[in-house]
Amino acid sequence: MKTREAAKAESRERIVKAARRLFKKDGYKGANIDEIMNEAGLTRGTFYAHFRNKDALFAEVFADDRFFAMLESVPPGDAAGALARLEWYLGSEHRDVLEWGCPTAALAQDAPRRGAKVQAAQEKALQRFIGDVAERLPETDPEKARQRACAAVALAVGGLMLSRSVGAKSKLSEEMLAACRALEAQLFEG
Repeated sequence: MKTREAAKAESRERIVKAARRLFKKDGYKGANIDEIMNEAGLTRGTFYAHFRNKDALFAEVFADDRFFAMLESVPPGDAAGALARLEWYLGSEHRDVLEWGCPTAALAQDAPRRGAKVQAAQEKALQRFIGDVAERLPETDPEKARQRACAAVALAVGGLMLSRSVGAKSKLSEEMLAACRALEAQLFEG
């Protein structure tokens, strides 16, 4: 039998998982609490045992951004391994499956409208991603590595967002992804 704390933690995880998918698929305004709770298999009342409001849940989705953890299995200094992950990030498979992809690329435009807590969670996730990229660049100067990592992250997220904005069937979408992958490769050159 589960302890009360374990059951509550499991419920919270189910809510965040459902919200992550629905927010990415439908956007902040398109995903409502009832749909999220239905997706999680829980009642609306359970929502308020975990979150004050929808904005608090939205911040949790950014704070719990596991997508940026994709570099954790790549050892520091392994530029080729990190570049391979970023090339996948900028690929058509990732572009075409909005609800299972990166929350930042799907939801960044909503963050400024949701306030400081959401923006702080987004910043924390991006700082982690930038730090992970910087550790894997073939750059010995920490300031230059961070600058290149910021550019690499902005190029990856921005390129993915813009390629999605014109539609998967657009030639421009593929051109944008290919151009961003090429520039990422230049950023990772020693």
